Amino acid sequence: MRDCILALDFDGVVWDSVGESFQVASKAWAKLHGPVPVGAEAGFRAGRWLVRTGHDFYMLMRLLAEDPTQDLAHYDKARFQARLAQRPDRADAFDKVFYAVREEERENHPEYWAALQRPFPQFMAAWPALREAFRKVAITTTKDEASVHFLLARVGIEMPVLAKEFSREKDDQVRHLAAEQSVPLNQVILLDDLLDNLATVRRVGARAALATWGYNTPAEHQEALAAGIPLVHGDAILADLEKALDIADEVEGIPAEVP
Repeated sequence: MRDCILALDFDGVVWDSVGESFQVASKAWAKLHGPVPVGAEAGFRAGRWLVRTGHDFYMLMRLLAEDPTQDLAHYDKARFQARLAQRPDRADAFDKVFYAVREEERENHPEYWAALQRPFPQFMAAWPALREAFRKVAITTTKDEASVHFLLARVGIEMPVLAKEFSREKDDQVRHLAAEQSVPLNQVILLDDLLDNLATVRRVGARAALATWGYNTPAEHQEALAAGIPLVHGDAILADLEKALDIADEVEGIPAEVP
């Protein structure tokens, strides 16, 4: 067992929820701005890599409302964030309605809601080994806590969850995990599919690895490698995490563990 904490992002690492997110975002958009254009789901899926929080879903839906056929797989992320920053009030309003719609669907139509999403088979295959390999495994997410626990319970998994009710910032979440277990931050590794989250936790001293099966792009895989962030592949999750930890130990001057 590694004397380390494994922090797992939920959407894009543990759970494939893009279909549910589209349905919820579409209903939230319709409540505030009118119907979503026909055929928008393909663009939503292509642009999901741009989204970190419910606020970002507002801008993704706005782009789809403007032109559902545009190429969001290659949209400029800096432009996306700049446009979002121009509309903070509308993004705040959308965020509130988005999570209210999700709660309503989960509470009133739980089977239908759960069927819109599923765990990644890659994660499910690796889970038994992961829970044995680390001192602690926990979810760190911008999703609401109730939804995460509800979905995990359906596949018989129970683990601690730090969700948006605690903080939407991954650095706050990993700091809490380290303090709770009385370990330094360099003994926490975040497995996430979003580069922005990984950059945030690295700045506070935690370790980071990019889940390649999640909501990211081939260009981001190259960007991660250039920044010294290891890639974790779905067919070798534990082995790649072990390599990531050993590489980090060598860079920090800590002797890597001998198998």
